[in-house]
Amino acid sequence: MECSSSIQVKAPAKINFFLKVTGKRGDGYHTIASLMQKVTLYDHLQLQLVDSGEIILHCPDNALPTDDTNLAYRAAHIFLQSAQERIGTSVCGVDITLLKNIPIAAGLGGGSSDAAAVLLGLNSLFGDLFFEQELAVMGVQLGADVPFFVDSSSACWAEGIGEMLEPIVSFDNLSILLVNPGFFVSTKEVYEKFPLTNEEKGLMVDGSRIELWKHAWQDSVSCQVFPWAALQNDLEQVTTHMHPELEDIKKDLIAQGALVSMMSGSGPTVFAVFEDRQRAQKCCHFFNKQYGSVFVTSPVT
Repeated sequence: MECSSSIQVKAPAKINFFLKVTGKRGDGYHTIASLMQKVTLYDHLQLQLVDSGEIILHCPDNALPTDDTNLAYRAAHIFLQSAQERIGTSVCGVDITLLKNIPIAAGLGGGSSDAAAVLLGLNSLFGDLFFEQELAVMGVQLGADVPFFVDSSSACWAEGIGEMLEPIVSFDNLSILLVNPGFFVSTKEVYEKFPLTNEEKGLMVDGSRIELWKHAWQDSVSCQVFPWAALQNDLEQVTTHMHPELEDIKKDLIAQGALVSMMSGSGPTVFAVFEDRQRAQKCCHFFNKQYGSVFVTSPVT
C-alpha cells in the first residue's frame, strides 16, 4: 500500500418499497422491517491516500460540513483507526472529495451511502484488509442504513434497526422516478412523532405477517408482476401530516401514469414506479417545471 494511491467510488441512493416500524429499543432506536432497493442515482467520491495521516474532506458546490459531523469523515476516521489497530503501525491519511447528486435529508440514504462508499473505497486501497461483515459492523456505528450500502446486494430485506440484512431478488426492468420537493425532513423528528403505542390502529405488525409479505414479494418477482398494492410506509403518515403537499405530488404522479407512488424512508422524496421508461421521462419533464430535483432511475443490478 502506497500513500499516493487513489480510487473513485460511487454511492447509490435507495428507496424503501416497504417499511414497517415494529418496535422501539431501550436505547431509543426504532426497529423496522423494510425492503430497501438501491437505485441509479449516485454521489461520486474520490479518495486519495496521503502521508500526513490526516482526514481532509472537500464538498464542493454545497454547504455540507467537512468535519466530523459529516458521516463520510466519520467513516474515514473509524476505518483508519481500525486499520491502525489491525496493522499495528501508523497508517496513511485520506483526502476525500465528495460530489453530491443525491438530495440531502431526503429519505434516500445519501449520507449513509457516502459513509459506506468511504469504508469500501478505503478497504480496497488497503488491500481488502477487512471482510464485508467487519465493514458492516463499522457502518452500524455511523447509522442504521450504512450496513445496507456496504452490502454488495442491490436489494435487501432489513430488520432490527436496519442492520440485519437478507439479500432479496428484486425487479430490474422498472423505471423509478424520484421527486424531491426541495425541503429537508429530520428522520429523528419523524420517528419521534410516529405513534408507536397506537397498536389498535394497526400500526404494528407481527413476524408471521412480515414473512407472508416477503414470500408474496418473491412470488411477484418470479411472475414479473409488480405488487404495487402491497407497498406501504409507516412513516409516510407522519411526514405528510407535516407537509401535506406530498399527497398532491403522489396524486399527480398517479395521474401521469405511475403504477404506484409512495414516500421513501422518512421523506420527503416521493418515488413512482413505471413499467414504461418513456412515460417516466415524460413525467419527469412535467415535474421538472415545479421542482429542481427530479430523477429517472432504475434499480441497481
